[in-house]
Amino acid sequence: SLSSALSLTHDFDPTQSTMTFRIGLSDDVEFGLLPPLLRALRQEAPLVVFVVQHVDYWRIPDLLASGDITVGITQTRGLPANAKRKLLRHIRPSLLRADASDTPLTLDEYCARPHVLVSHTANVSGFADEWLAEIGRKRHVVLSVPQYSALPALLAGT
Repeated sequence: SLSSALSLTHDFDPTQSTMTFRIGLSDDVEFGLLPPLLRALRQEAPLVVFVVQHVDYWRIPDLLASGDITVGITQTRGLPANAKRKLLRHIRPSLLRADASDTPLTLDEYCARPHVLVSHTANVSGFADEWLAEIGRKRHVVLSVPQYSALPALLAGT
């Protein structure tokens, strides 16, 4: 892990280190966390190299076990025996809107609009659809994509 690698270098100085760290990030983490993380890392460790690899729920155990990444941030399933897991956050559903309004959507407006679903497993139904079904409602998913980073371009002008 990243902490193990750092503990092996007794005199680790982030301002002078030229180490390379291989990290795995899921698309949502890369989209939301990587920009501010990189700004902080560039300030504190300007010479360190970070290699980011896409990971997801299915790939992360194999990438950790093979050593292709030393740390990963994503939803996880069964991990290698020597892997350590730390909960960073509970996932809260997020809604991205194509319009610039800051007026909250009503449930009727939400259900009436066409939806894009981010699904790493190529589904057209997700948690939101399960929650809506529990209250007898339904939304209309018109597109399913595998990554969050495509959303701004896909939603622009809609």
